[in-house]
Amino acid sequence: MGKKKLINLAKELDFETEIEYFDYIINSYINGQKTQTRALYKAMKEVDKLEFLVYLKEYSLNDEIFNSVITTLKINL
Repeated sequence: MGKKKLINLAKELDFETEIEYFDYIINSYINGQKTQTRALYKAMKEVDKLEFLVYLKEYSLNDEIFNSVITTLKINL
């Protein structure tokens, strides 16, 4: 079975947009919910994961947040 569309993942959490889902991943990380952060990320399709990484890079005011989330998600860039 394939992974769900990003908008559907967002709606399952009562969000209206994909950006709210991305923000939820980031806030989960900030709040120390690393397992949840990884689960939310893994639920996305590959194309959505790339879009999230672009959003994360733009969202991050410094590289420390970006690098910390990348490390938590175990992504090799």
